[in-house]
Amino acid sequence: MRMGIILNYWVGWLGGATFVSALIKSLEQVLPQDISLVLLDASVSKAGTISSNDMQSDSNLRLILDRLGREQLDVFCSQEEWVARSGISVVGPSFGDVSTSVPRISYIPDFQHKYYPNYFSDEEIASREVLYKRTLRQSVACVVNDNSVKDDILRFYPWFTGEVFVLPRYFAGLSDADLLKPLGRELCEDLVHPRDQYLVVCSQRWAHKRHDLVLKAFGNARHKLENLILVFTGPRDDYRNTAIEEEFWSLVHEMDLSSSIIDLGRVERLQQLSLINNAVALITASEFEGGVGAAGVEESIALGTPVICPNTKLFDALGQDGNIFRHNFAHSDTEQFATHVSKAKKMGFQDRKRPDLVSMEQSVKAAMDQMISRLGAIASHAALG
Repeated sequence: MRMGIILNYWVGWLGGATFVSALIKSLEQVLPQDISLVLLDASVSKAGTISSNDMQSDSNLRLILDRLGREQLDVFCSQEEWVARSGISVVGPSFGDVSTSVPRISYIPDFQHKYYPNYFSDEEIASREVLYKRTLRQSVACVVNDNSVKDDILRFYPWFTGEVFVLPRYFAGLSDADLLKPLGRELCEDLVHPRDQYLVVCSQRWAHKRHDLVLKAFGNARHKLENLILVFTGPRDDYRNTAIEEEFWSLVHEMDLSSSIIDLGRVERLQQLSLINNAVALITASEFEGGVGAAGVEESIALGTPVICPNTKLFDALGQDGNIFRHNFAHSDTEQFATHVSKAKKMGFQDRKRPDLVSMEQSVKAAMDQMISRLGAIASHAALG
């Protein structure tokens, strides 16, 4: 089985590009052939450089290729030509309206629009419903990040008869060789002063990430935090709320936090990992994810960096690890937040224990191998039938 992946959906935002890079690297460890990649409706320069005609998407495409160690996409042609010329027997995982001549495996990110409709317009909710249904109707199987998403598919679309596969936890982090590199403070010394101790938030400024709750928890406890800095990384926009950046800084000024905030925006990969590795803790107040936490949380766990996260069901799967501190961000208790930070700080960098990445990787690889074997059988059956 040779798999092909259409990147149009994935290059639309940084989190998608980061995720699919890790997914492709994990899949290629168990697939017999390399994965063919294509960007549909793209333009190609005389020099052979492919472009999506969108600066942000082009930047995310470059990130994907860099992480995969590829110079360029495999082919630049129509979907029909791609399928015929590349020798692929299955397309996936992908989201959206993608009708192909070979069996397709889909990907469903989450059902945020069902649980938090206040973050979407009525038009976007209707559009998502159409896309979700088309995605599943065109698929012989579906891949998701968490059992909760699998349950939601069966709940909201009981007519879907394809098999739903849940990706193994930590597959994204374990496929990233950068986590094994030296991640000393010198890599980010031009971003944060070498003597500053800091907490870090690593996520795009999506409304559901609730950066406002992080600011309030930090601001209310600031007098107990011994001059700690709060560092933000990630794109600063949310297409659903064009005022989100203004709202962020309005709250910063309202709480008089200007001198305690460093907002870096998008940073280089190794610098971000260095920021996580050398932070007192990573903080997330996210209300909703398609899996347990997000990339920053998985990277923190792999690096042994403490995580302060909501005490909601979403994060229950993180368990009772000593590096995990659960906090009620919705009704933030100043003393509790300060205690979490103090405990993380007292752990010290030398006391942090990384998980056994070798055994975790072996477990993940076995799970991916089993999934691919089953997907191959499903795709072959669909092609015959």
